[in-house]
Amino acid sequence: MRRIFDLLDARRLPDLPSRWLHGDGHLGNVMVGSDGTTWGDWEECWFGPIAWDLACLSHRKTVFGEISDATDAASAAYGEFDQDVVDAYMPLVALWTAAWGTAVSPGGRTQRRIDRVAQRV
Repeated sequence: MRRIFDLLDARRLPDLPSRWLHGDGHLGNVMVGSDGTTWGDWEECWFGPIAWDLACLSHRKTVFGEISDATDAASAAYGEFDQDVVDAYMPLVALWTAAWGTAVSPGGRTQRRIDRVAQRV
């Protein structure tokens, strides 16, 4: 993973405005209650470009082909966005998720994330 991380050049990422982000915006962190849906699991919130949250949200769809309809619906709730910008953040999200997965549950999904990033860089 370190070798791949060294190949990524953050200067190639688009310069975007920042705002408060969930930081780990995937569908597993959506809670449903009587008032509708809301985010849970806020320990990774930070101030950055919305493309990070959208890349987190679309990670499983992009890498594993899972939960496409739900991901599309949740992404639409963000309003208009540039998919190319979200795609630019995807390798960083994949590495971040692979690092987490290595610590929590190493296995095939972690390697698939690393392989996906390696293909992109």
